[in-house]
Amino acid sequence: MLRILVITYYFPPAGGGGVQRVLSWCRHLPQHGIEVTIAAPEEPRWVDVDPTLVVPVSTTVIRTPDPSPAAVIPREELAKLTGVRRLLRRLALQPRRLAVPDIHRRWRRPAVRAILEQARAAGGAPWDIVISSSPPETTHLIARDVARKLDIPWVADFRDSWLDLPHLRMDRLDVRLKHAVNARLARATLRHAAAITTVSEPLAADLRARHSGLDVHVLENGVEFEAVRRAQQRSDGFRDRGRFVVAYTGNFFGLQSPAAFLDAVELASDRDRAFADDLLVRFVGGLKPADRARIDASARLRGVTELAGFLRHDDVLATQHAADLLLLYVAPGRGSQGIYTGKVFEYVAARRPVLAQAPSDNVASALLERAGLTTAPGARVDPHDVPGTADALLAAWSAWRAADGANGGRTPDVEITQDVLDSVSRERVARRLADLLTHLRD
Repeated sequence: MLRILVITYYFPPAGGGGVQRVLSWCRHLPQHGIEVTIAAPEEPRWVDVDPTLVVPVSTTVIRTPDPSPAAVIPREELAKLTGVRRLLRRLALQPRRLAVPDIHRRWRRPAVRAILEQARAAGGAPWDIVISSSPPETTHLIARDVARKLDIPWVADFRDSWLDLPHLRMDRLDVRLKHAVNARLARATLRHAAAITTVSEPLAADLRARHSGLDVHVLENGVEFEAVRRAQQRSDGFRDRGRFVVAYTGNFFGLQSPAAFLDAVELASDRDRAFADDLLVRFVGGLKPADRARIDASARLRGVTELAGFLRHDDVLATQHAADLLLLYVAPGRGSQGIYTGKVFEYVAARRPVLAQAPSDNVASALLERAGLTTAPGARVDPHDVPGTADALLAAWSAWRAADGANGGRTPDVEITQDVLDSVSRERVARRLADLLTHLRD
């Protein structure tokens, strides 16, 4: 039996996309003779909570103290305030912007202490390998400390890049300074890792270039097909029959914005009033205050937009399958090639057409094309191509109308080949992780 300790900040009852990767390891690694222990914060300081997510009984969970500040989204905090109160709150939030590697850095010492106390109580090192999964990058500092104390190998897992994110505001001096400090910290930290895993080949290539000599492996995200099957059995209850529903599931960070999509909705509505009469845009997750304000200020957008907010994961999967068209947005710029969000794999499992506003060289674009989801009535357009997005919306709407959508019909699910479906199975990805961990132990 191989015993591993996984250090992660996002774990049930936390919700959202960041939870699913590690939770899938808990489900599938025991089938390959691997015993999983999780170290995660004991206080619910996450933005989203999903009490429906079930942790397998075979998983041991160590809850560690976490003195990190409560999770807030600064732009949303400031949007609620005006005048002096806004200025004071902005000043209070500034230390968060400068925290290295991230605002959860105060979790490091109590987490290491709690984990080592657990090891002492067990009479020695109770794990063979420690894995850290980020973001936040504080998980890697904790794992490095624990691995050195217990003299066991450490694997660093990156769901996103530590340094090369397209939504970073590199036009700002404070962001550039923090980035430079983080780059030095990453070099000093990752040289202690026995191996690195990440979600896409472009991210792996970036890691190899930055940290020569490190053993880097690609372990994509994926989807739990059993969870998808259960959710899709309920998806009829999430449909709006007679409406052409375009759904986006997820949040918008940094430079990410639905602005070009909203422009395209208005342009398509100008071209054909019947389109606007049929349309319903459903945002599941968070929008920036500026984008919400724009929708509220526009009678045309307000009348066709639904802001559903955060939903539990099974309801997200049902919403995806209930949609007539799914929207994906990947911001252009540095690091955009390797962005491979978890919802892309869920979109594949949903088998619904996808409108992908994403660079052509992005790995998610390639997967969606391979699955046939961006073939008409789906489409891929450049992220800021407003006329092209409007054309794609009108074409997908026309296909919906031809399928008698106005009377409750819908375009059929996309037929996806078995090899593509197999490639997005979290069970299959966990098997590859098991092989890597076994090799490290041997």
